[in-house]
Amino acid sequence: MRIAAALLLIMTVGLLEAAACPPGPCSKYRRVAPVEAQAVVYRRAARGMPPRFDRRALARFLSRAGWLPELTPAEPNTLPARTVLFVAAADVQRSNTTTDRLVILRRLEKRKGSTYVEMDGQFFELAPCLGNRRMFACLNRVDALPEADTKQFAAPP
Repeated sequence: MRIAAALLLIMTVGLLEAAACPPGPCSKYRRVAPVEAQAVVYRRAARGMPPRFDRRALARFLSRAGWLPELTPAEPNTLPARTVLFVAAADVQRSNTTTDRLVILRRLEKRKGSTYVEMDGQFFELAPCLGNRRMFACLNRVDALPEADTKQFAAPP
């Protein structure tokens, strides 16, 4: 008798949970996950101009301060872009204490007089920009890298 009562109770509770979704397709768990907005321009939080093209000096310049995203129009179901912190591959530490976006410095390119930084598969041009009547360094997203300089040596006679 006790077993029959326990089975009846289990079946009743099971039916109540199943009734949480109405008949037909259940959209109860179909929520689109919000996506982080992609900024087009990042401005360095600290003032300073980029150094000449030297990998160590550029890596130090990029990683010494945070890079703030310039405001972009908000789209539905997107989170605002976060501050970017560049980290050298040797200095990466797993930490959950920051809400900033950590980017490993992997690729720095110099093409046609400009410096390009790779950030998650996209390239940004490092250039000076004006903000609050002061000069800052900015990272401007570019669609594609310019062609590499193929002439590195003088042509033979």
